[in-house]
Amino acid sequence: MAMHVGRVEEYNESKEDFESYLERLEQWMLANDVSDEKKVCTFLSVIGADTYRLLKNLVSPRVPSTMGFAALTGALSAHYKPTPVVIAERFRFQKRNQKEGEAVSDYVVALKQLSATCDFGQYLDEALRDRFVSGLRSDAVQRKLLSEKDLTFPRACEIAVSMELASKNTMEFSGRQDPHHVNALTNAPNFFNKGWKGQNRQEVNCCPPVVKYRSACYRASSWLTNI
Repeated sequence: MAMHVGRVEEYNESKEDFESYLERLEQWMLANDVSDEKKVCTFLSVIGADTYRLLKNLVSPRVPSTMGFAALTGALSAHYKPTPVVIAERFRFQKRNQKEGEAVSDYVVALKQLSATCDFGQYLDEALRDRFVSGLRSDAVQRKLLSEKDLTFPRACEIAVSMELASKNTMEFSGRQDPHHVNALTNAPNFFNKGWKGQNRQEVNCCPPVVKYRSACYRASSWLTNI
């Protein structure tokens, strides 16, 4: 028995769109040398009971096993991914701004996904560039990109990602402090505060007028020296 390369699980609409599933299935068939004659039976065997039931209803009264591979996959593709209304898809695309806390790289991916159904054709790069720059949250990055001559979408992404990383590094380095040193200074007693309470105050009050400040200063300098 021939060994199969990998495996293709049943189709699950909640985990994957049908287009991606079909692409993986076709690659699996290619890797395992599935002949054209066996593509239909292989497809019907792996898609799962729920998807097969749906397919039967879609092609009824015809029987799936009597149809071609392209016709079967086309029926499911039309069901799972109906032809989009371009103006509605472009509206969603144009409304997409970078969300708070969203990385630039994630914003790029989101725009690419939305643009897939917008039918921009040869203007895709320009549409992505314009929406990307307009939707960025950082005014500094926007100003930088708007000053670039002949800016392309890939170049805009490169600059924005670099500036985002630089900003994060700057905040990280400038915000670094020694917590032990800060805590030590914060908790240091105020030796000359009239409201100072405790044993040390009693000791100072017991000293002669000249000596008590000298004692307090000596204890303060000794404490700070031992930090």
